[in-house]
Amino acid sequence: MKPAILVTSHPNIPKKESILKDFGNFISQYKIDHYLFTNYPTSKESQKEFKETHYIDYNPKDPNTHLSWSAWASFPQIELTHHHFINNWCFSGTSLMLKGLEYLKFLGYTHVYTFIYDTEPNYSKIESFINLSNQTFNEGKKAVFYKYHLNEGICNHIYSGELEFLIKFFKDLVENYNPQNPIFSKGLLCENYWEYMTQPYQNLIKFLPKEQVIDSIYQSSEFSKFSNGSEFWVGRHKDKTLFCTRQYLSDFNLLDSNNNKIEYNFIYRDQNLTSFEFDSIIGESYILDEFLILNDTQNWRQSDIYTNL
Repeated sequence: MKPAILVTSHPNIPKKESILKDFGNFISQYKIDHYLFTNYPTSKESQKEFKETHYIDYNPKDPNTHLSWSAWASFPQIELTHHHFINNWCFSGTSLMLKGLEYLKFLGYTHVYTFIYDTEPNYSKIESFINLSNQTFNEGKKAVFYKYHLNEGICNHIYSGELEFLIKFFKDLVENYNPQNPIFSKGLLCENYWEYMTQPYQNLIKFLPKEQVIDSIYQSSEFSKFSNGSEFWVGRHKDKTLFCTRQYLSDFNLLDSNNNKIEYNFIYRDQNLTSFEFDSIIGESYILDEFLILNDTQNWRQSDIYTNL
């Protein structure tokens, strides 16, 4: 058996990039060749933590558009609601994993332990998962998955298996992920879809109890927070960038990445809400009193918006 570790990520914000870099350093402790596959460019610092890193410029919109969802927060004082649209990564993420699995097989590896970048970096838990996976392969099983905490689903941020088997399975996942598949006629989580597609292979897969799963630590639905834990929301409203936080902020400095002072206009300010707007530029970063509040990108402009109540 010749195993490797596959790590996948979409490090499109600084927090994800930081988690990825730390996880790359952490996973090196197991002395197993570890490879990174991303569908968003990553930093050189993160790349150095892996044996090889690969950026796949393929991050398509989900073909089942009705499965997208959002986190939101309402501000009655200004009659607006902030929406953070969370892309359904099932199709793009599964496609990325398939690319990684195929590449590892091309290099001559026979088995893989796969982790999404934000898997909890708990040494003993992951060591136990690797050892249990090896034992399971010796018993003739082809893959190991964890049950999802919701019914009829399997976790898709951590799994292991024989590469030849997983490549066949992931090709099935990608090829059948489309609006014509009747399984998508109703709302369906990615975890449910994966479980549905394992049904022909039940005797070849070991399913671990959901209570034993090694959790992921980044929650995409969480709102941004200052270092003191207070939440804030930044999004596009008409042709401006609008900031809100449910606290009183006295006058402050708003700077870009070159320390240029940015003008802003208060929309509302009392003890329960501070809201201001400013002109931001795609490709620029903005800092409020030394705290990064925004990296303006086209992707952010599409995912964070304010609408009328």
